[in-house]
Amino acid sequence: MTLASSLDQRDLSLSIATGIHEDPPWTSLARSLATRTRADHVLIATRLGKAVRHASFSREGPMLLQGDVNPVDWPSFIAAFTNLGKPLRAGRVYAVDELFALDRPDVLAAQHDWLAHNGIASARLVRIAAHKGADATVVLAKRRDEIQAAAVAMLSNLVPHLMAALHSLEAIAKQRVAQDLAEAALSRLGIGQIAFDDDGTILSADRTAATLLDLAPDLGPGTRRRLRLSAKATQDFKRLFDELAAGVGPEVRILPLDDTRELCLLLRRSDLQLDGLAHRPVAIGVVRQFHPQPNRETALAIKELYQLSDREASLAHAISLGQPIIETGQNLRLTKETARNYSKRIYSKTGTKGQSDLARLILNGLGPLA
Repeated sequence: MTLASSLDQRDLSLSIATGIHEDPPWTSLARSLATRTRADHVLIATRLGKAVRHASFSREGPMLLQGDVNPVDWPSFIAAFTNLGKPLRAGRVYAVDELFALDRPDVLAAQHDWLAHNGIASARLVRIAAHKGADATVVLAKRRDEIQAAAVAMLSNLVPHLMAALHSLEAIAKQRVAQDLAEAALSRLGIGQIAFDDDGTILSADRTAATLLDLAPDLGPGTRRRLRLSAKATQDFKRLFDELAAGVGPEVRILPLDDTRELCLLLRRSDLQLDGLAHRPVAIGVVRQFHPQPNRETALAIKELYQLSDREASLAHAISLGQPIIETGQNLRLTKETARNYSKRIYSKTGTKGQSDLARLILNGLGPLA
C-alpha cells in the first residue's frame, strides 16, 4: 500500500469538510478511511461537551456495514483504552499496545479480553483536540494483519484538517443552540420567520414558518426555494416585494395568504447585520397563527411572577386569553362570588385595573414564553 494519492487526499479532505454537517459527524469519512486503509473497523468518536457521537464502519468480507449494525462495542473500547486518567497526547498516532495498562493487572486483563472478544489483532488511534474542550478520536483496527505504515501516515496527515474542522463543528454547535433558542421562543407565540433574497428566493425559513407556509421542497444545495401561492397572491407578493427591495413606499407590507385573511404574511425590509455574507436577506417575512390555550407552564410562570395561588394563576391566565371570569371560575370549581373575589385579589397583586390591563400585563410578560 502506497502513501495516499492526491485523489485520496482530496476525497478525504472533502469528507472532513462536509462531515461536520452529518449526524453523527464524519460518517462518510469513516467509510472513506475504511476503504482507503483497508481497515476492518473504523471509529470516529466526536465529543462536544458531555455528548459523544460515534461514526463507525466495519468490513464483512468486501462489504462495509454502517455504524448502527457495527459488531464492535466502541464505547467499551474508549473506556478500556483511553479513559485511564491521563488523556492521550493530541495529534500523536498510537498503537493499541502502547495503551496497555501494564501497571494495572486487572485493567490489562480487561483490555486483552476486549481485543480477543472483538477479534482485533492490531489497531491505531489518534486524538484530535480543540482549544475549548471538544475532541475527536479516530481508530483504525484490523482482525489479522498489522496496520500498514501508509495507513498510519494517512491518519497522521488528517490531524490538522480534522483539528480545523473540529473548531468549525464547535462553532456550528453553538450557533445551532442560539438558533434553536430563538425559534423555540417564537414558536411558543405562534411566530415563524422567513428570509428572502433580492429576487424573492427563500434564503432561510424557521420550523414554524415552514409548517404554516407552503414552501417549495428543499432539494439540497443549489436549489432555489420559493413560496407556493395562488396566482393572485403570487402577483401581489411580487409587487410588494419589488417595492420593498427598491425602497419604495412603506417599510412594512401585509400580504393575505388566503381569502379569509386568517393567515397573512408581514413583509418588511431586512435590518439584519450580516456583513461579509454573499447572500444578504433583502426582506423578512413574518407569519403568525396563534391559538392561545391554557397550559400549566404559563400558569406556573404567572404564579411565580406575581405571587399568586394556583387557582388565582389559572384564573389570571384564562382572563388574559379573553375567557369570561364566571365561566372560568366554574371550570376551577369556584362559585360566581368566589371567582369575582379572586379576580379582585389578582388585580391587587398584579397592580392592574381590570381585565384588559391584566391581559396587557401578562401577554407582554414572560408567561406566554413558558
